[in-house]
Amino acid sequence: MKVEFQYDLKRKEVKIVSEYFNNIREHFSVKNPGARFNRFQRFMPQRIYAITPAGYCDVGLVPEIENYLKTLNIPFEVVYSIEYANLLKSLPYKAGLHKELDCSLKLRPYQREAVSAALERGHGTIVVGTGGGKTFIMATLLSNIDFKMGKVLIIVPDIGLVAQTYNDFISYGISEHLITKWTGSHEVDLSKNVIIANLGILQSDNSDISWFNQVTCLFVDECHKLRNGNKVNKLVDKIPTFNRFGFTGTLPEDPIDTWNIIGRLGPVIYEKTTSNLRDEGEGQYIANAQCLALNLTYNFKPDYTAVSANQRYLLELDFIHNSNFRYNVVKRIVGNLKNNCLILVDHIVHGDRMYNELRDLEGKEVYFIQGNVEVEDRREIQKLMEKQNNIVCVAISKIFSTGISIKNIHYIMFAAGGKSKIKTLQSIGRGLRIRENKDILTIIDLVDNLIYGKNHFEKRKQFYALEKIQIKDKEIIET
Repeated sequence: MKVEFQYDLKRKEVKIVSEYFNNIREHFSVKNPGARFNRFQRFMPQRIYAITPAGYCDVGLVPEIENYLKTLNIPFEVVYSIEYANLLKSLPYKAGLHKELDCSLKLRPYQREAVSAALERGHGTIVVGTGGGKTFIMATLLSNIDFKMGKVLIIVPDIGLVAQTYNDFISYGISEHLITKWTGSHEVDLSKNVIIANLGILQSDNSDISWFNQVTCLFVDECHKLRNGNKVNKLVDKIPTFNRFGFTGTLPEDPIDTWNIIGRLGPVIYEKTTSNLRDEGEGQYIANAQCLALNLTYNFKPDYTAVSANQRYLLELDFIHNSNFRYNVVKRIVGNLKNNCLILVDHIVHGDRMYNELRDLEGKEVYFIQGNVEVEDRREIQKLMEKQNNIVCVAISKIFSTGISIKNIHYIMFAAGGKSKIKTLQSIGRGLRIRENKDILTIIDLVDNLIYGKNHFEKRKQFYALEKIQIKDKEIIET
């Protein structure tokens, strides 16, 4: 049986032509969770597909399709159209690592492998567990790119990461004459070869992106944030080059989101999980981790029957956000810690209350980082945490779950629950960076003995098992 991959120059997409097409398309689909709950749109599709009914898909998905075909016990002939074959020829840079950075850091073996894979393939997604030095990999790859080809655009999620990435690159030996920052407060310097920009400035209606046609290589940091149909996707589509690289510590749990990422940025060309880094490095790459699960049992529970089914989760959130018992447990635990602690919450009202409950703890400096805290102020708090101990930082998880680099964190408290794979694993990563006086990261997981609290913890347990993090349970009963 023949499967042909054609390349549509106008759509810049691949078209699949095969008698087996319907089977391929069905494999690259998932159930539509919205269809089950939506009683008002009876004609909502029952499945979500990564491939259109006409057979079109993103270029990076083709290797994934070929891998699927190899798993079948059916002989297939894979054929590339001339246009698609020419596209593949245009992608690879050069095999092997040709240049290392002139700095005190040296490439670890897995970092060298990741850079070599990127140079050989010319596009693709690199998955390296948080704390594994993705920025150093990016900088080394950057130093091996021929800037005569055009500009390199590096997209990072937020403003804080623009400055952090820029400063890291300089410290790694990348010349400041090559790179420029582009944010709301920094104008882009188009005379430079490398442009580091945050999503916000790129998506602004007032931003001039006419120079995108000069971009011949694209880096997308924290690429797990690409979601099917979101603004980041549309932005990436505007950049004409197929020399694209995505960097992340964790791919999404939803296959549709993963297929979307590799479709736009290229297949996974290198992967090293956090547990791999821990096992191979024997404590030299990232810190070990353990989890203390505090099972909180309440005297009284929310009256779930008092509200409609779709309001029950919000009822439970409101209950834990206002539980004096819960805050007293946190105060007692945090008050006895001897090193820095990061407490992650999801909502400002919860963070405000947490901060007010903890700010008078004896011997502790307590901060609350939320969206309205200026980037410079956030950076100052991070510097304090690197230099001092006994700092407690309450932070909104969306702000602190990715990209923040603080080595001097010994404890992370999950005070908001939740069941997101990316949020959980990325948040753990905030404390995995090694430091001289740090043997292990302790995750303190507040497990509410309530409907959603218990269900969500069961999901988090799967993520802990995935990362080989042992869990010790402790029950605390309200009296």
